Amino acid sequence: MATLPLNVNHLVVLAAVVEHGGYTRAAEAMGVSQPSISQQMRDLERTCGLPLVRQRGRRLEATHLGTELAALGRRIGLDAERGARLVAEHAAGLAGKVPVGASMTTAAYYVPRALV
Repeated sequence: MATLPLNVNHLVVLAAVVEHGGYTRAAEAMGVSQPSISQQMRDLERTCGLPLVRQRGRRLEATHLGTELAALGRRIGLDAERGARLVAEHAAGLAGKVPVGASMTTAAYYVPRALV
């Protein structure tokens, strides 16, 4: 089975283009330039060898393949955000395990109240 060298960043860009209906709004939402979005979309369509979006009036609309790849891009983007949050929480000491030692009486009566 042949595989295409899909760039996950391009899939995230495709998801933004589909969600926002165009390159300019996607670029604004992502905080990048519109030419950067256009180039990444050209690269992705060239890699796939098929169109992923088409013009519908003033908006871009995903093709069937574009819709499926955009869904992958959304999931990748969400997972990347989740990963970044995990790193930030661990770096700030807000995540992880904290061992607590206590006698049976303290563990039964005081620790639950302290954790709430």
